[in-house]
Amino acid sequence: MTLNPVVIITMAAIQNQSSSSNPSALEIATRTHTSLFRWYLVWLVIAAFISATFTWLVWRSGNRQQYAAIAETKERTAKLEKEAADARLELAKIDPLNLPIKSMRVDIFLLIRGVFDSSFSIDPKPSPKLANFVLSTREGVILGLSSQQLECEATFAKQNDTDDRAVPNARRISLSCFWPGNELIDAQISALGDKGRYWIDRENVSTTRLDKESYCGVLYLFGVTDESEIISGSCTIVINGAIRRTLSVPKKIENRRIIFNPIKESSLEGNTNRP
Repeated sequence: MTLNPVVIITMAAIQNQSSSSNPSALEIATRTHTSLFRWYLVWLVIAAFISATFTWLVWRSGNRQQYAAIAETKERTAKLEKEAADARLELAKIDPLNLPIKSMRVDIFLLIRGVFDSSFSIDPKPSPKLANFVLSTREGVILGLSSQQLECEATFAKQNDTDDRAVPNARRISLSCFWPGNELIDAQISALGDKGRYWIDRENVSTTRLDKESYCGVLYLFGVTDESEIISGSCTIVINGAIRRTLSVPKKIENRRIIFNPIKESSLEGNTNRP
């Protein structure tokens, strides 16, 4: 049987069309591989972007943590320094030398040879009004103390080895002055306000501040002439019941005043007995 050429051509076309519509396994595998490879490349790009993003986020977080740690350390250091400064300030305030002066006592012992009037007769306890003690600077009186205990003992002080007089020519004087002292006077001073108060009281002066001032103690001793001579003596100031300052004793009396100058030393009061 001989086929018609037209039929043969038609059948060939149909067969070719059927072959093109049914790809081979190789073609399918190739297309699959190509598609996966493309998606793999896309995933690599996305993964690289995500990795770079997280790397930057971790780096920024680490920097923030470091900055926060440094800031916290600085804040803690500043706090510790402030606490240390406050502690030093509190210790300075607790230091007795830096506390305000609230009380003062002056003990004076003198052996004076010379001429005395009737005020310093043989009476062993003359009136305390005969003595007046103040602390003074060039600007004026900074504190006045009330004389409350004054004792006088007649004695004999030889001027030389051949002096054999039996008449007492000297006085052994002991005196204690206090601030605050006389309650009536203190009340009158307080009533005047700041203008009537002494500088030490008005400014809440500490011992440290007082030591920086060029002050002296002045004793007005009535009944003793300028011709008298101070043979020996001592002058001690006790501040707030514990801090002691020693003042030097001069040899001469000027205008019935005895001027005591501070000796640069300090200590807590241990013994204030007579020398």
